[in-house]
Amino acid sequence: KNTGLKIKAPVGNNNISGRIFSYGTPDKAGAYFIECNEFFNRDDLYGSPAGDYPDNAARFVFFARGILEACKALEFKPDVIHCNDWQTGLLPMYLKTLYRSDRFFSGTASVITIHNLGYQGLFPPSAMPLTGLDPVWFNPEGIEFYGKINFLKAGLIFADYITTVSNNYAREILTREHGFGLDGLLRKRASALAGIVNGIDYSEWNPDSDRLIQKNYCIENIEGKKNANCSS
Repeated sequence: KNTGLKIKAPVGNNNISGRIFSYGTPDKAGAYFIECNEFFNRDDLYGSPAGDYPDNAARFVFFARGILEACKALEFKPDVIHCNDWQTGLLPMYLKTLYRSDRFFSGTASVITIHNLGYQGLFPPSAMPLTGLDPVWFNPEGIEFYGKINFLKAGLIFADYITTVSNNYAREILTREHGFGLDGLLRKRASALAGIVNGIDYSEWNPDSDRLIQKNYCIENIEGKKNANCSS
């Protein structure tokens, strides 16, 4: 539902407006959404079959800034903001730079989760003014990456903690073979990096009650597992 709350988030020289919607029931955790038809009312998330949307840098600058502005509009002071992949990579950097002196977020930390290090959110230097960040950050120790802006790199530098989808993947991305050029940075931040295996929805993937397997089983009686494997 429409909360009636609106935000404005700077994208370059423009203040882009958005509306905050909510979803949830009293017995479940709620969720909030930012509506901005200019950026998000599209058939696909990141691009068309022809390629990425040309304004993706602006879209996800707005999203990162919009999340922080939405928190303020909702008067919600998060303990931790959990970011995922390059699409929210700028948010930890914003917390430590543009919002550093904002007392509203004085108690807020950030975590970023890497699902696939191969996707990094790379944009030309001409997109730097869109971010609102000081151009001094466009350097190899900052968010510059082989001549481009790297949104994911911003998150990996500034997030308080970094997670990925397994302990094995956490080890792999520290190597040149699997680090996609960010392995050196990740090795520097290894003490703040951990793998956390994705969870499952036990209401749907439960061998004790799953109707899609031949024989049900549970931890107390695993005999059915052998039969289920034989029947599959």
